[in-house]
Amino acid sequence: MTYTRSCLLIILSLALNPVVQAQLPQTRLYSLSRLGGQVGTQFELQLTSGADLDEVSQLQFNHPGITATPKTNDVNGEQVPVVNTFNVNIAADVSPGIYELRCSGLFGLSNPRRFAVGQRTESIEVEDNNASEKATPLELNTLVNGRLQAGSDVDWYRITGTKGQRIILDCWAERLDAKLDAALSIYDGSGQRRLVYLNNTKGADPTLVFDVPAAGEYLVKLHDQTYKNGNEFVYRLAVHTGPHLEVALPASGQANTTQKFTLLGYNLPQGKLTDKSLRGNVLEAVEVEIPLPTADTLHVENRVSAMGSGTDSISYRLPSDSGVSNPIQIGITPDPVIAEIEPNDQSSQAQQIIFPIEVGGLFATVGDSDIYRFEAKKDQVLFIEAVAERMGLLTDPFLIVSQIIKKEDGTEENKRLTALDDVATTLLVNVFETKTDDPEYRLQVPADGTYEVTVRDRYWESRGAANLAYRLSIHEARPDFRIVAIPASPTAGQTWPLGLRNGDNFPLSIFAFRKDGYEGPIEVTAATLPAGFTCPTIILSDRETNGTLIISTKSNVAPGDYQIALQGKAVINNQEVIHPARTSTIVWSTGNNIPAITRVTNSFACSVLAEEAPFQIL
Repeated sequence: MTYTRSCLLIILSLALNPVVQAQLPQTRLYSLSRLGGQVGTQFELQLTSGADLDEVSQLQFNHPGITATPKTNDVNGEQVPVVNTFNVNIAADVSPGIYELRCSGLFGLSNPRRFAVGQRTESIEVEDNNASEKATPLELNTLVNGRLQAGSDVDWYRITGTKGQRIILDCWAERLDAKLDAALSIYDGSGQRRLVYLNNTKGADPTLVFDVPAAGEYLVKLHDQTYKNGNEFVYRLAVHTGPHLEVALPASGQANTTQKFTLLGYNLPQGKLTDKSLRGNVLEAVEVEIPLPTADTLHVENRVSAMGSGTDSISYRLPSDSGVSNPIQIGITPDPVIAEIEPNDQSSQAQQIIFPIEVGGLFATVGDSDIYRFEAKKDQVLFIEAVAERMGLLTDPFLIVSQIIKKEDGTEENKRLTALDDVATTLLVNVFETKTDDPEYRLQVPADGTYEVTVRDRYWESRGAANLAYRLSIHEARPDFRIVAIPASPTAGQTWPLGLRNGDNFPLSIFAFRKDGYEGPIEVTAATLPAGFTCPTIILSDRETNGTLIISTKSNVAPGDYQIALQGKAVINNQEVIHPARTSTIVWSTGNNIPAITRVTNSFACSVLAEEAPFQIL
């Protein structure tokens, strides 16, 4: 009887699970001893955290100019590889930027980790520097690679500045897949008086601008805000007097055009001082022209989260004689783009616009509201959308849409149609979280006439800042979609690469961002597939936003690493629309009903092992 009951329970369990996949070993990479290197140099790199890192023998970068070979030691006349340690070479012609690396070993190719390439001279943090009197000297216009060790470790550095000098301290950690939530402080030379403290200006990364008050030495303190230190708490701290960008105005440009932008930042070549300041530092401005690619482009050096993976944008760096700046994100839209014109805080000052249009605005002062007016015809369907958080901006836009009714006596009645804050829907709770502070509204115009959109920051009564930028888009319905694929892990929200064995099946989670009310079917299939692989097409039916695509291998696929490209296809307004699928990875598993940390990746790589796959039930 017990045996029969057990068999029934197993059969029932299998019936309730469409895919049963054992958690077999799979190479996973979590952390590196350093998060990047300088152009034209060689250095040692260790894999300091991961899972199933057995016999890792290769590092693969997504740039051919970055290569790695295993480090070896002489043991009795024989060169023996040092476990998880490599010599990395960055060629002199590699452009500064953010790249990706994966490691490959006994259990296949790992998930990707971000890797920065810079121009400044680099050093490695040397312990013990966890007290002000032990601060490590750090030259200006250099970069230090560091790690906060276990316990309550803090890192101290000593810099020297001249009066009036503007020094940028830019800490990259979260943006390079580290767990560190860094805080930066500047102290006087004695280490007794704190002059500046800063955290979370670039997500969880701080960028501190220090206007040197008097010539002399100053101390820099870096620590994790919660002192959760360890192998994953690594950073790159640049201390320099080169250009640094804060925001672009407008924050987007029209696809397939060359557009003028005003860049706000510090130490900008030919930069002019403005009347705007940020955290007490006066900003400079410079105008540039930036050529923009087609829409459906997402190539961004800053980390793009799940919520931003349905947007279109690129990165831009400002060149200078002292090196290129940090990257800044520029959105791409099919519509003409204009800049906000102040003053436009009152209805009587409303900026007149004609849709389709995108406006680039800024909440530079406390209490700032931006008001726009346009004419529309009855039964037109308009989509009104504010974009900020999805581009990594700190702005929390709030929308008010009103109908302006003109009375016989010439006065106006402002009839509110809606007030919107956030978009609370998500594509997959805790795994692929897409809820956002960016509001959007579908307006079916009730009558011919004038309409008004008020945009303000959610905390407008208490804050305003020169980096609180936003994009406001108003256009008629333009149904479209974007597709994102991510390896489905054995446990939801787990960091996991795409790895197969011979005769194996691997599920990919497919997510669809449906734009402007598009509700029709979307066909998802492989655009390019290596020999010996199969990938049956799936259809996301009407209004469906997620599905599962199965990648399979035959029993004779050569072991190795491969690239896969997917695409989504739909017929919209009698036209076939094809978009390449974007790829994503889970950077960190969180658990406890906290959303996983997810970001867009540069490619969809997978590996095949020589061994046969175990029995699977589909």
